[in-house]
Amino acid sequence: MRVFLDADVLFDSVNDSRTSTLLRRIRNAGHEIILPFSVLGEIMLICISEDREDDLLCIRNICSELKPFFIVSLEQSAICNLCLRDFDKRSFNRTDKDHLAHALAYSSAFNDCKENYFLTTDLYLLELMLPCVGRHRKCCLFDKKTVLKIVDKDGIRKLF
Repeated sequence: MRVFLDADVLFDSVNDSRTSTLLRRIRNAGHEIILPFSVLGEIMLICISEDREDDLLCIRNICSELKPFFIVSLEQSAICNLCLRDFDKRSFNRTDKDHLAHALAYSSAFNDCKENYFLTTDLYLLELMLPCVGRHRKCCLFDKKTVLKIVDKDGIRKLF
């Protein structure tokens, strides 16, 4: 199993021991924790602009302990980003779309049978229907591959 993290989950792990424990359980069970570089950028932006240096240090320590995989943009990321923009016209945080596009691109690049999850607390993302799933699917990146599932912390807990 691969779990791509949204920035809000890392911020929650600073003050919520249940969240940090959940992330440790995922890692200790041998699953991959993955951070898109856009998540790191959002964390830096928020911590610097809002004077949250202590949170930044805590997140750095959590990442040091979890040893996540850090991912950068793939060519497919641009395709996924455009598709998300065209598919869902509602306005929402631009960084969320970037995080999701990177997670979708990477999960489409793997040729194994691992389940891929995007862990977030963002209600908008949790309700988002992805253009690469369902009968109206508009994408061929996921042919015969497991599509990314967007879940919250309770949803990922149910998998353990």
